[in-house]
Amino acid sequence: MNYKECLDYIHSLLRFGSKPGLSRISYLLDRLGNPQKKLRIIHIAGTNGKGSTAVMVQSICSAAGYKTGLYISPFVTDFCERIQVDGNYINENELCEITQKIREAAQTLNNTDPVTEFEFITALAFECFVQKKCDVVVLETGLGGRFDATNVVEKPLVSVITRIGLDHQNVLGDSIEKIAFEKSGIIKSRCPVVVSSHQPECALEVIRAECKNKKSPLFLNCLPSFSSCTVGVSGNEFVFDSSVYKSGLIGTHQFDNAANAITAVEVSGLKIKQSDIVEGLSKAFLPARSEILSTEPIVILDGSHNIDGIASLSDLLRQLNINKITAIIGMMADKSISDALRQISPLCKDIVTVTVEDNPRSACATQLASICSEFNDNVHIATDYDNAIKTAIQLANGGPIVVFGSLYLSGGIRQSLINTFKC
Repeated sequence: MNYKECLDYIHSLLRFGSKPGLSRISYLLDRLGNPQKKLRIIHIAGTNGKGSTAVMVQSICSAAGYKTGLYISPFVTDFCERIQVDGNYINENELCEITQKIREAAQTLNNTDPVTEFEFITALAFECFVQKKCDVVVLETGLGGRFDATNVVEKPLVSVITRIGLDHQNVLGDSIEKIAFEKSGIIKSRCPVVVSSHQPECALEVIRAECKNKKSPLFLNCLPSFSSCTVGVSGNEFVFDSSVYKSGLIGTHQFDNAANAITAVEVSGLKIKQSDIVEGLSKAFLPARSEILSTEPIVILDGSHNIDGIASLSDLLRQLNINKITAIIGMMADKSISDALRQISPLCKDIVTVTVEDNPRSACATQLASICSEFNDNVHIATDYDNAIKTAIQLANGGPIVVFGSLYLSGGIRQSLINTFKC
């Protein structure tokens, strides 16, 4: 198979939907010789911040000299972004070779319960990391934790749970407590657990109970004092345990993610020096996480797609004293759109809605516009991404443009924004 054929095959597995459970992935990995059992893994779950925390941990471990694998989802710029080693994407030839191997193993599964796309990619990642002889793997869950395909990991170096909020309620439950229960499924017996201190108390109660049940030591990260933290368009700077750190991932919410990452590597048992943490945090990068694409004019691309994520984006804009923005918004129809937009609407001068392309879950631009009209009188409907950018530029008239609502939107529109603003 060539690269396109590989991607076509992998994406064809979407037709089987998302089916929580570990039986299929366990069978598939067993057919492959259980590559996950040959790896040292740091496992990360949460509603918001798990991707940022994951890349920070990966970058720190790489700076310490460990060959470090990273598995994240979804991708923004390139499918190969999901599987990385020391910040380098799996190359197309490697992807094709391993895909063929996984496909042959997957074909032995019962046709009445076939492997899903996420399960296939998870197996592919484990096999890649073993072939690459990774010293450490940073593994981000896809959805939830308890029945997520990544939860075949039996003895992680450390489990990390970032901030929990309301998202995917149709799958994970309709309350913070129920969602926390699903996320805490990654906690394993007598393995250390790092939890965001910026966590709802009701979620912490659930996590504490699970740690007690599993006899797993619990470490609450020590959120840096905001009096010693600064946020700017060039990055964050903060003090943690009397040391000064800088990070290109910006926003006050990233202080918590950085504290998660630092605490995780410190309790992991790995040999990590303070200088490794400084270097790793300074180099960590993840596209579409409050990404500044232009400073003249200000153009920010953010993948925030739920209430807490958009609230964090709003806080960042206020911190940077950015208001009267022209927003380009595209969201999934199954999100709490009205509640999410209520967070940021006071900062919007104009809103341009667009349908997220090539995604059947997307809310249509007209539907989004109707909801946005509840909060803003200046709402415009775009026909496609290029039209959305052109309209936003005209409306902004040199003012700030902020694009958000979905990582799928971010991935589809990012290159057009870069080309338009010659980033």
